[in-house]
Amino acid sequence: MRASNSYRSVAAFVGDATTALTPEPISWTLGLGRTVERAFWPLFGAVLALMVFNAFFALDSTHVRDYDEARYGVAASEMLHSHSALVTTYGGATEFWNLKPPLGYWLQELSYVVFGETPFALRAPAAFSGLLIVAFTVLFARQVAGPGVGLLSGAILATCFGFLGHHAVRSGDLDVPLALVLLPLLYLVPKLETERWSRLAVGLVLGLAFLIKSFAILPFVAAVGIYGMVSRGRDSWRWWPVPMLIAAVIALTWAVARSVAEDSWEFVYRMVAEDLFQRSTSQIDPGGSSLWDYVGALFDRMAPWPVLILLAITFATAAARRRFESKRWLLLWCYALIPVVLFTIARTHHSWYIVPTYPAWAILAGASIVDLARRAGSIEVESVVVTAVVALGLVACEARMLSQLVLGSRMRDEQVFLQYLGNGTVPRGALVSTAFTPSYSERFLLQTVNGFVLSDPESLLDGRLHRGPRADWMLFHTLPNGALQLPPNMRSPTVYVRGAGYALAQIAAGGAR
Repeated sequence: MRASNSYRSVAAFVGDATTALTPEPISWTLGLGRTVERAFWPLFGAVLALMVFNAFFALDSTHVRDYDEARYGVAASEMLHSHSALVTTYGGATEFWNLKPPLGYWLQELSYVVFGETPFALRAPAAFSGLLIVAFTVLFARQVAGPGVGLLSGAILATCFGFLGHHAVRSGDLDVPLALVLLPLLYLVPKLETERWSRLAVGLVLGLAFLIKSFAILPFVAAVGIYGMVSRGRDSWRWWPVPMLIAAVIALTWAVARSVAEDSWEFVYRMVAEDLFQRSTSQIDPGGSSLWDYVGALFDRMAPWPVLILLAITFATAAARRRFESKRWLLLWCYALIPVVLFTIARTHHSWYIVPTYPAWAILAGASIVDLARRAGSIEVESVVVTAVVALGLVACEARMLSQLVLGSRMRDEQVFLQYLGNGTVPRGALVSTAFTPSYSERFLLQTVNGFVLSDPESLLDGRLHRGPRADWMLFHTLPNGALQLPPNMRSPTVYVRGAGYALAQIAAGGAR
């Protein structure tokens, strides 16, 4: 009798409305289960509040990364000021480094208009996208598995290091906006068979996702396609002509418009040749190439939840096995696993490629925790252990986020100094000449944030420096021993020096010394 009642109480905790009504269960988790059900919306608000804190706290004072957020930030700013909707530029020249369609840049331009051209505005599209993803994840998981799984999934995602970190929520990159646009597939794809409107919606989702990161959507298209084949067999091909036609029309319309605006097909050609084929068949960026790269990334950046998923699979109850075999859970597994497999097969590996899979992994982790709790429901001590492990896991994830993504990523002295120059020290619009080729982050801070006009650094290499550069302000690097460093290939500054003509004054962040 005790074992049976304990099982019911844990089922109540995860939102099983039927067993929740079983009379007089005696487990301590009954009160917690009823709290979860009755206070779902306040708890949902608490999860969102946690995500707001993790996404936005000190967002404007963390280090601006060269790859890729600073370059995105400069290109979006140049598009905004040149009123160019289609042609992306960097340093005034056509951008061929980030071979991406313009929707992500448009989001950053909109953010600049609303918040001003700041590091916060650069990152705001990803931060707001992350907040919406957590909200969707909670509500979707609640629908398919109950309020307990929904809230757990949201809390896991809101504290997930991989979801919050580099190239993710707290960055100016486009992987999280891509994840937000793709996420409705989890809701729409099961409806393709019976509801025609869903085919139009899926086509729109795929088209918009393409406009953010082009061919990065292909593994997710494969995931939902494989789901259809497994769940409905070859008849599932009937679902796809309308969605693929809509997505193709959106992509081709952009490609033609971009090429006409630039009077050249070079950008589109290079996007196909480099972003699709070269990245798939060769390692064109520094990074890993092992078959275990993405497995390692998941176990590191989602720790400790992948371990609990494996435990739940190993010791799955009959109910859990039936749940994981259902169509809705099959879609989650396809959405989580297939992109990881396909990105592994491709030769260029980056941990952030799998960022859009994190919501699915979070839901699977929430369901796994619930199944482990059900198995432990007959023994009160084990129930407490499972609950404690989950609580400690969330606390550890939050501590890792704060230590590495906030405290450990504060803006460095040289970047603080460059921002300081824009606080009236150097007027906006001033011509600033540099004795070095600016990095992407340096150009972002000088040109986008401060509004300076940067001169060609090559003019300083042919002796004209000694004739006096024609610039309002000069910026130099110095070596740790204080010697002036002029060549543009040096990349280890600790202090910046500014001056006019031969009158040099050393500046530290916050004032002269």
